[in-house]
Amino acid sequence: MRFILTILCTFITLLSLAIGPDDVKTVQLYPTGNEVGLPIIGLQSGESLQLEFDILGDDAPYLYYEIQHFSADWSEKDLNPLDFAKGFQTGNIDVFEFSFNTNQNYTHYEFSFPNDQLTLKVSGNYRVLVFEENADEPILEERFFVTEQMAQIDAVIKNAVSGSQLDSHHQIDFLINTEALLSNNPRQEFSAMVFQNFRMDNALSNLTPNRLNGNLLYFNNPFKYNMEAGNEFRWFNTRSVRYKTDGVAEIIRKNGRTDVWLIPALARQKAQFLVWDDFNGQFVVDHQEGNRPDIDGDYVYVHFTLKEEAAFKGKDVYVYGGLTNWEVNDAYKLEMNNRQNLLESVMYLKQGNYDYQFLVKEADGYSVKSTEGNFYRTENQYTVLVYYKPFGARYDRLVGVRTLNSRF
Repeated sequence: MRFILTILCTFITLLSLAIGPDDVKTVQLYPTGNEVGLPIIGLQSGESLQLEFDILGDDAPYLYYEIQHFSADWSEKDLNPLDFAKGFQTGNIDVFEFSFNTNQNYTHYEFSFPNDQLTLKVSGNYRVLVFEENADEPILEERFFVTEQMAQIDAVIKNAVSGSQLDSHHQIDFLINTEALLSNNPRQEFSAMVFQNFRMDNALSNLTPNRLNGNLLYFNNPFKYNMEAGNEFRWFNTRSVRYKTDGVAEIIRKNGRTDVWLIPALARQKAQFLVWDDFNGQFVVDHQEGNRPDIDGDYVYVHFTLKEEAAFKGKDVYVYGGLTNWEVNDAYKLEMNNRQNLLESVMYLKQGNYDYQFLVKEADGYSVKSTEGNFYRTENQYTVLVYYKPFGARYDRLVGVRTLNSRF
């Protein structure tokens, strides 16, 4: 009986120590030195990526990472680790620090790669997973890209040709020079993907050239390569919670808890378009009264509110951007407050500068049309990825990346 009780107590303890989805916060993967940069590096370029995240609580769980290689459409893992990595494509994350002088205790983890123990041998789509014991049960997973830059990409962003989308959509036209790559069947061996800012849910994928001219591959279908222009991102600032900052209406600090109410938001589809610089949806961790925001920045409850409009009445509306890790799920869904006739949501966020927008679930996907509006003068960051898989090859090479901005 004593043995059974011991086993039961141990099992309960292990369950209590397991990291839950709400314990993993402030995940960032970016090129070293550029906190709002796309996670893209050149193959064998000496460039590296920085992965940072927090685990809430007093403990420092022992965590592992694993690197995986994926096909161009992310549908499958297509290479054995020995084929894409030299060294250790899995290992432990041993760089961490405990939070200092914060109401919310947490452990901050960092991991930089490639490094002396890990070299990536091929280009393409990758994921880095972080887990406790089983890679099949990751606590987080992030996409990144490794490029060879063998194909030259010439691209332009303009307002759409279609009359109904002239003022609301961006058209992406580009051509690829494949002179450095031998191909007997370019239409079958080359494909492209385009994504806006850091969004993947509305990416244009599996694109094939609609016209060939020698080594030049043209991608300029005016009715296929269009994307909602959207609006400049909304923003708020919680670098300090001692006074009201940008976008903040009220701050209440009580019993070790800080609640920040943002200025109530209104739909902007009929508002005048205003130009301002933003992070294209990203965020930067910062703490005005501290020296090390990665460990002395605190967590606060941020309250979002949006006045309901007929255009999205009864539809699912979500807070969206880097602060949601560019994911759409119920944790970021706004709920109706019938007493105040407002949609509202609360997120537990680390102090910093944040961009965000409201995304609406429509029949054909997620859209900002009814909450933010679509304006062709919006500045977005567009990234064109070019993949090459010659006949008989086992994986998709990422042979070109071009990032550009829509500025009108």
